[in-house]
Amino acid sequence: MDQTSRVSAADNKSGAIRWLILLFLLITISWSQVTAAAGSGELPSLTAEEKQWLAQNPDKLKLWFNDSYPPIEYADENNEFVGLGADVIALVEQKLGQKFKKIRSNDWNEHLAALKKGTCAVAPTIIENAERSEYAFFTTSYTQAPVIIIGAQSLGSGLTIKDLSGKKVAVVSGFATESYMRGFQANGIEIVLVKDVSEGLRSVAFGQVDAFIENLAVASYYISHHGITNLKVAGITDYVFEWRIAVSKKYPLLFSSVQKALDNVSPEELSTVQNKWITLKIDRGMSPEALRNLKFVGIFIISLMVGLALISVFLKHSLNEKITSLEEAHKQLATSEARFRSLFMHAPLPLMEMDRNWQNICVNKSFTDTFGYSNEEIKSLDDWWPLAYPDEEYRKIGQTRWPIAIKDAVATNNVISPQEFSVTCKNGEVKNVLIGASILEDKILGTLYDVGELKKTQEKLLKSLQCFEALFELTPFPCIICDLNGCYLMANQHFCELVGKSREAIIGQPMSSIEQTKYIDQTKEIMDEILRSGDVTNREMTVSIQGKKHYMLFASKVIDWNGQKAILTASVDISERRQAEEALRQSEENLRITLKSIGDAVIATDTQGKVTRMNPVAQRLTGWQSDEAAGRPLPEVFNVVNAGSRKPVENSVSRVLATGEYVGLAKNSLLIARDGKEYLIADSGAPIKSDIGEITGVVLVFRDVTEELAVQEQLRQSQKMDAIGQLAGGVAHDFNNMLGGIIGAADLLEKWLKESPEASKLWRMIIDTAERAASLNSKLLSFARKQPVNYSTIDIQQPVKDAISLLKRTVDRRIKIEAGFSDGQLHVDGDFSHLQSAFLNILINAAQAMPEGGTIYVNARTVELDAYYCRSSQFRITPGNYAEVEIRDTGCGIPRELLPHIFEPFFTTKSVGKGTGLGLAAVFGIVQQHGGALNAYSEVGTGTSIHVLIPIATEDATECEKAEQTPVRGSGTILVVDDEEIIRSNTEAMLRDLGYEVILAENGVSALAIFREKFDDIDLVILDMVMPEMNGKECFAAMKELQPELKVVIASGFVRDEDLEPMKLAGVKSFIHKPFRSLTLSQIVHDTLHS
Repeated sequence: MDQTSRVSAADNKSGAIRWLILLFLLITISWSQVTAAAGSGELPSLTAEEKQWLAQNPDKLKLWFNDSYPPIEYADENNEFVGLGADVIALVEQKLGQKFKKIRSNDWNEHLAALKKGTCAVAPTIIENAERSEYAFFTTSYTQAPVIIIGAQSLGSGLTIKDLSGKKVAVVSGFATESYMRGFQANGIEIVLVKDVSEGLRSVAFGQVDAFIENLAVASYYISHHGITNLKVAGITDYVFEWRIAVSKKYPLLFSSVQKALDNVSPEELSTVQNKWITLKIDRGMSPEALRNLKFVGIFIISLMVGLALISVFLKHSLNEKITSLEEAHKQLATSEARFRSLFMHAPLPLMEMDRNWQNICVNKSFTDTFGYSNEEIKSLDDWWPLAYPDEEYRKIGQTRWPIAIKDAVATNNVISPQEFSVTCKNGEVKNVLIGASILEDKILGTLYDVGELKKTQEKLLKSLQCFEALFELTPFPCIICDLNGCYLMANQHFCELVGKSREAIIGQPMSSIEQTKYIDQTKEIMDEILRSGDVTNREMTVSIQGKKHYMLFASKVIDWNGQKAILTASVDISERRQAEEALRQSEENLRITLKSIGDAVIATDTQGKVTRMNPVAQRLTGWQSDEAAGRPLPEVFNVVNAGSRKPVENSVSRVLATGEYVGLAKNSLLIARDGKEYLIADSGAPIKSDIGEITGVVLVFRDVTEELAVQEQLRQSQKMDAIGQLAGGVAHDFNNMLGGIIGAADLLEKWLKESPEASKLWRMIIDTAERAASLNSKLLSFARKQPVNYSTIDIQQPVKDAISLLKRTVDRRIKIEAGFSDGQLHVDGDFSHLQSAFLNILINAAQAMPEGGTIYVNARTVELDAYYCRSSQFRITPGNYAEVEIRDTGCGIPRELLPHIFEPFFTTKSVGKGTGLGLAAVFGIVQQHGGALNAYSEVGTGTSIHVLIPIATEDATECEKAEQTPVRGSGTILVVDDEEIIRSNTEAMLRDLGYEVILAENGVSALAIFREKFDDIDLVILDMVMPEMNGKECFAAMKELQPELKVVIASGFVRDEDLEPMKLAGVKSFIHKPFRSLTLSQIVHDTLHS
């Protein structure tokens, strides 16, 4: 701080700035006292949780401190933690009754990283900003200092940050001042990072940068303790350092404890600490502007004195005070001069002071220690020249350059830029010295810096660089250096040959222009890892160079290249090796997968018949693990007997070893496993031969044929069911035709029987009986073949309610059904009967899961499925609103390992004859056919819940007409094609009664002949599907060729989806199910004609 006073004395133009700094410091001290007073008093009781944490975690109480940040925190000559922060931490430790483990740090960025990771628990003096607040808690501020602009004497005064545009400005890397100054880079300020405050001040002193930004307390300490005389405070920023204690966010309880302790530190204690370490004396001299204002005040006072003689006494008293003040100023000046002289003599750099006539030279102790010359030997430069430069020719160079440099300095900024000279010491040693100077009023202050070691280091660095470049070029594989943006800075000849370009064509180009990779994300991840960790090794990447795919093995490391960070990468083209490895790996993988996935069991033996290896199937069938069986005789592991006599039989391996030939499959051998299980197997053996044909072992292959009998039995059962199905289909088809005649005839009789109540009653009995028979026949058809889905918009709650009603008639009375339905309708597009069947199947399963009784809960509601749910579902569903029906029982539950299989066909846990395993499989198919989803949840002993999800319809459900409907009449010519006379006759009668002209055909051949002749007159064709000679599908195709716009109604009591679907694609729009009534026929015919 004394040095700052001398700087202010040397440049009165900056007086106003010093007044502002003094005012700011006074306000800061007052504020810190106020805030500290608010927290003074007894230490609030720590919570039990805080006390427990402190007691249990003494190993985590680690405090890191900066060893070179005086007077705030630094390490003394004994490596002890001292400074303002150290004293504040001592007060906190006293309040807490705990001691922190102090860890010395000389890298601020490492310090911050440790705080972020939690290896550093406490940082004693730190500035809070947004970035650091992400990983650390900050206490209240315990002291403050303004951030100032430090520059050479020539820089000017009263500067602000904006005045530094176009200049080089140094800040300490990682310090809060770096983040602050980054915000002004857009103003044209070039930011230069330095390691510490000392380096920053030296950079300004030697003209390497124009200014240095640091807080006043630390900067003044360094200036005063290092004797840097050519610097001054050139301005003040709007940024104020508020030092706080930071605690890693890993330890919130530690932070709350530290804050309580700090709150308990009294203002007097803080003031004592601040006064001990921060002695900021600012020059009290007034600026010219202040003096001018004082003159005006003086004139005004003199005018008042003329009229107010009584004030003379007070003026005299004021004069005495001024005299006292001047005497005090002289004393301070003398003190300041003494301090300067002390700093000058003890400065760590060689210093030389002289007047402008180059006389009265004074040198400091460091000068004498460095060069050996004392004040007595050097009175003037005339004494210095022959001693320092004994060679006369070389001396003339110095004597010529030095006066010119002084003249230029006087004419410009009073600073002599450093120049290098070879100085001869008293002991004869010649040192390379960088000599600079500043002209301070009538004095010249010279600074001499020994750069000998620096030059040696530079020479070593140059040799190292030359060695690196040679090694880089001679390395027998491609090497490159690129910047952090991925542009080439250097490439060796091997890389140039790899990419087929010259070095000149590569340098400056982005990597993507030469090495193309489709793994952009992988490239970015690798770059991020290199920058984060500093290097990567043994990494592989696939790149395309000149259109050819290359596999590259590379290693990269971050290096310093010409003052900037760069990435050195060495790579090897391993394409051929990778191809060979891939081929070998693929071969081995194919063999491994084949052995692992093959359905047959495989055992390999040596020539003694002892087991060497087994595949998983062999392990499962024999009950022996491969490592257990290894080395054992084959009969011990592979125990086979005759399936009929159960006598031991010779195994295939023995026969192969005896004959040396392949032994074919043998059946009816019974394998007895280690655990006693028995398997009917077929086995074979083959010799393993060397390159010279010598047998080196045997491979035994066998498979379990136990299930073949069961499969054959299932096949017979399937063939029987298929035959029954075909029979049922044929019978049902014929039965439908007969029912069609009955229902059709009865329907036509209705209008003649209306006047007779008794006849109408009998007519209704005929119709009801026939319709029940048709319904039964429909179920028979469903058993035989799939029926087409008849979609309509329905309330999904209605088929659920009907299924519940059907279940209640047969369910055990000990089972209760509790249903909760939506107040409104849940409209879906679906087949009412299919959905009813699905819900009934689920309800039946739920009831069967509760043989001792229980409760079935049924709920229906609307849910919204998002994109994530739909993507993760095994069903092909889209986001939107769905009707959800939940059926939950309180039964025995399903084991977790069986739950994924419950919707698989033929899967059942019921005993033989109790279930087919098709119920839930049918539910799965129906839900899938409706574009929905199905989920099952179960816990053993708790119950099972099945959720059915069907998409909500966009239209309201079709309301069933409660009033009696009447047939729709029409006109036109209709061709009826059916091989059943009764169906043709009834259909003709119904259509004529409805107003249509009718043409009849008994089969497809005659229908096609009629259609060829009269297709222009025929408006509609009602076509049977199952007919002799030419079926309905063939007939429709032939008619379609004659009349592409043909309108057709397919009429059948038995049709498969696989037959109906192609006809829909070909243009068939309508389908009527036999048997049908006049009302249904009229509606379908009318709708088809007018579609």
